[in-house]
Amino acid sequence: MAISTMHDTEADAVYVTLAAGASVRTVDFGPGTLVDVDAAGRPLGIEVLRPHREWPVAAIGERFALDAGTLDTLASIGDSFRRACSISDAFRSLDLTPLARVPC
Repeated sequence: MAISTMHDTEADAVYVTLAAGASVRTVDFGPGTLVDVDAAGRPLGIEVLRPHREWPVAAIGERFALDAGTLDTLASIGDSFRRACSISDAFRSLDLTPLARVPC
């Protein structure tokens, strides 16, 4: 299964699906980062509230022994949210607020 994302703009949250399966518990990685795991302890998905902030990718990768490709993908997804926030901030500084729709 390919990694996929779902962004809920109203909740200001993103869910990254890593694998198919039934979640049996959720591991908390600090405020706003939750990892759903299956019965074998494998990560199925990651929910990040306020995704424009730094994500604890290294800690998640270490805890679940994620491969380098998955870690790179997670870092890239997080970077894309932070980049969007930087662009939004630039528009706000130019007083182009109607164009800046990213909640940072």
